[in-house]
Amino acid sequence: MLPHLRIATALFLAATVVPHSGATEPSPEEISGRGIRAEGSLAWVSNADLDLVGDLGVDLPWRLRRSLDLYFGLNTRTAIAKTLDDFTFQVREIDYAVELGVRHFRPSGRRWWITAGEQGKARVDVAGSAYVRYLAAGLDSKVRRGSGLAWNAAAGPVLQDHNVSADGWLRGALYFDSPGRNRRPLLGFGFDLEVDALIDGGNFDADIELGPHYLMDFSEGYRLSFFAHYLDGNNPLGLGLSGFLLGFDYSRLPGAGTERLRPPDIQGLVSAGGGGGRAAGRLQLDLSFPPLPVGWLAADFDVNALSGDDTDELYYLYQLGYEYSLEQLLEGLVTGAYFFHRSNHQLSSANDTVTSLNSLEVGVETRSWRGSLDPLPLAPWGRVDWIAHLGYVVSSSFGEDRAWRVYGGARWMMPWTAGRWVPLALVEISEGNAARYNFALGMAGPWGSVVQVEYLEDEQFFGSDQSAVLLVAERRF
Repeated sequence: MLPHLRIATALFLAATVVPHSGATEPSPEEISGRGIRAEGSLAWVSNADLDLVGDLGVDLPWRLRRSLDLYFGLNTRTAIAKTLDDFTFQVREIDYAVELGVRHFRPSGRRWWITAGEQGKARVDVAGSAYVRYLAAGLDSKVRRGSGLAWNAAAGPVLQDHNVSADGWLRGALYFDSPGRNRRPLLGFGFDLEVDALIDGGNFDADIELGPHYLMDFSEGYRLSFFAHYLDGNNPLGLGLSGFLLGFDYSRLPGAGTERLRPPDIQGLVSAGGGGGRAAGRLQLDLSFPPLPVGWLAADFDVNALSGDDTDELYYLYQLGYEYSLEQLLEGLVTGAYFFHRSNHQLSSANDTVTSLNSLEVGVETRSWRGSLDPLPLAPWGRVDWIAHLGYVVSSSFGEDRAWRVYGGARWMMPWTAGRWVPLALVEISEGNAARYNFALGMAGPWGSVVQVEYLEDEQFFGSDQSAVLLVAERRF
């Protein structure tokens, strides 16, 4: 089992099973900045070694006391070297940071935190990985991003390193945004400075990223910014290059509302688990961009890792499309047209074959299929969430004898409860050139938590064992 899968699983399970207080939530005047944060970004890189960099990140809190949160943070960065034939991407590496800590909120709005974490990189389709594990303490300003000058900083000792030498870990950021003008969306220029460093004796090896951005700040708690940053890369756990990053960042701020049929919206899930000597991790973000006159643009990024005896799988499911609400005809339904991409890689292992499947699809789903399940209240028969897609295969690494892809899923929230927990059953099936099946039984509870036993079978896996039985904990939002 790869170390980065093991540490992510352990930290996430620890956060999920800890008992949480039912203390009264403080008022907005007492503290600010509490709640889920999520973001996704994509940037072009002005360096011959890379074409694109994609970031996904979440920060998930669990309230312990009136001014104290437990939190789990996960950030991934996918470095794409180039695009191969048939929409297949040559992924060079996946960089990651995972943390579990406690965060204390002061009445002034300032926060401090203590965290345990791991930062590392895993080469993709090439042997090699490196990481550090650390303890750190941090502090930030009482001003949040989007409201003027904001900053944060954290530092601490490295407890363990692997294929990299470090004694200390440091991260800091400085952000400036033009003050708002009582109109939405707020528009204006700003400036970013981020430092991510390892300290080894007298050596300070840092990634320094800085540059301007143009911000669109929406009243619903969502931000869309276009940035032009310069990266000076010297951290051995970073991209290892220097150049300009030109792209966009879309983020959900603490306290933002979420409603699939009323974008802007970011929903998703983080999951971790294991069984039979295997470990699994998943990060999914579903982004609905600000609405157009009719409908809205949507993107779904789903990153999965599964360890195995002979190889460790890394597979991506991407979906880009245009969606439209059917609420006026049938309450709670969303329809859309999509481009779907699935690719499989091996983590930290030599691999000369990247497999992919691409299709053009139409589909319909209930608005509650994604994001937080909100299990209570239920109808007398419970609740059924579902999705159905039909696609035409554009290209496939498995031959194109089947020119179609069918994907469907259903989840039954049963009409019985155990306190705030509700039993559920899940079925997901993808048929075509490479079949994929997922069956699960579990319980959904408060804070978007789900605990379930899952059977997974996938013909696109590289390993000799193409199935797994896993005990999985999810946090949906």
